[in-house]
Order: sequence, then structure tokens, then C-alpha cells
Amino acid sequence: MADSYFTDTSAFRRVHRERFVAFGGPRAVLLQGAHPLVMAGLVGHSDDLDKFRARLIRTARIMEVIGFGSRRRADELLRTIHGMHAKVRGNLDRDAGRFPEGTRYGALAPELQLWVLFTMADSAMLAHTLFVRPLEPAEQQAFWDDWKRIGLLFGLRRTDLPDTIADFHDYRRDMLDGDRLHVTDAARRWIPPAVLEFPAPMVYRPLLAVHRFTAVSLLPPRIRAEYGLDRMPRPIRSTLLTVLSRTIRSVRPVLPETIRIAPDARGAVDESVEPGRSDGNESMADRFTKSLGA
Repeated sequence: MADSYFTDTSAFRRVHRERFVAFGGPRAVLLQGAHPLVMAGLVGHSDDLDKFRARLIRTARIMEVIGFGSRRRADELLRTIHGMHAKVRGNLDRDAGRFPEGTRYGALAPELQLWVLFTMADSAMLAHTLFVRPLEPAEQQAFWDDWKRIGLLFGLRRTDLPDTIADFHDYRRDMLDGDRLHVTDAARRWIPPAVLEFPAPMVYRPLLAVHRFTAVSLLPPRIRAEYGLDRMPRPIRSTLLTVLSRTIRSVRPVLPETIRIAPDARGAVDESVEPGRSDGNESMADRFTKSLGA
């Protein structure tokens, strides 16, 4: 699309055009839910699981429009989202890790926006490394530069964002090794069912099992354990993930484009998404089968 924020030569599109990079999506949501203040904003404004899933689907579709759709429609969505995010604020109703009861949260807080942005960029790079190929340092920097541009579109300042890819990796270590992440009871109750457990046609059940295994296996061990998802011995999990990664990377070059390349990268961007409005025509199962090229 000519009038877009990114071109087909941009690092963002070169990475996200690969369908297997979508394996990182559930990991990103699970990591977002591991931050108590982000989690409070996620569930504090949803009153049932189906509506929560619908919000996640809309978020994914909005990111597709920003990355692959028209600048005009992306700007419309961004204005609407900013207004919605301004209303997502409150106070924790109980202690959550290092954050005591009463701690204020808000969807526009730069540190929370950065964590959400980071989880999406980091998960995409990890999935690309495992299932496509490792990105060279210069490619990683270009990819993060594109995600920084998205951060600026969402209202972050340049000083809010890690500058270099080295700063990006430092931020990851600080977050994963520090005490700001804590999986709450609410996160355990809402996030895994939303991204790992949903009905799908029988023919897709084996692929859904791969989806669940990959999402859980890509998590940092501490976060996986806090979610209660660390039921498989780590050596077995590591071996199975290695086998899966090598298998996908070996067959990927011979797969047809309709399977290997995401629909958005083939010009099939759906710009009809409306923030704040439930999409009754697309369930999580629909989204899953669509991601498989069905």
C-alpha cells in the first residue's frame, strides 16, 4: 500500500510478513499480563472472557493496519485508541508483587506502554530467530527502530524508549531479572484461557496443540512457572522446541506463499476493525485458523 507508515523493504514488514512469526503473539500477551499494572488495565475494563478475547483480536488487527494498511486508517485508529486508553486508569485493589494496594495505573503511562511495545517486538524477534532465521545485529536495530516509530505514534517520547538494540537487550534483562514482573491470580485466570484455550475444528486440534506448546515454551522459565504452565521437564521441553524449530526452518522454504506469508503482506489487510466494538464475526478460533491460512 503506497501511503503507509512502512514499506515492503522496512524491517517491520520483512519480519512480520513471515507467518511463523505469529507464534510469538501469545507469548507477548502472556508477558504483558505478567506486569501487574498492565494486567490491571487489561482486565479492569473487561467483564467476561469472550469480550477480553475480542479486545485481543482487535489489538492484533489494529497493529496489522498500522504495519501494512493505509496511513489514513492507521491515524484514525490511533486517535480513537488514544482516547480509549486515556480512560483506562485506576488503583490496584490488592498487593501485587512489589506494587502495594492502591498503586495507580494508567494505559498511557510511558513505562507500561513501553512494556507492551517491548513484548511485541521481542516476541517477534524470538519467533523469527527460531522459525525463520536469526536476525543480524543491524537487522535487529532496524526492526527496533521501526517499533520505536510505532511507540512514537502511540504517544511515547524518544527518551521513553531504549535507543539502540543493546539498550533494548539491557531493558529485557532488567525487566526479566528484576521485581517488576509478577503473575497475579487475575493473570492466571484470564490470560492462558484467552490465548491458549479456545474451541477449534477437529482438523486443527494438532496445530492448536503446537500453538499452545510454542507459546508456553517461548516464555522465560520464571514467568512460565508463575503462570503454572511449567508442567513439562525443561530438558524435554527444550529438546522438543529445538526439533520443532529445525523442522519448520527446513520445510519453510518449500511451502507455498499462501502458507508461508501472512495475508497482510499479500495485500489482504482488513481495515474495518473498530476499537471498542466487539467483532461478532470473528472468534479466537476464526483468528487461529485464519493465521494458518485456512
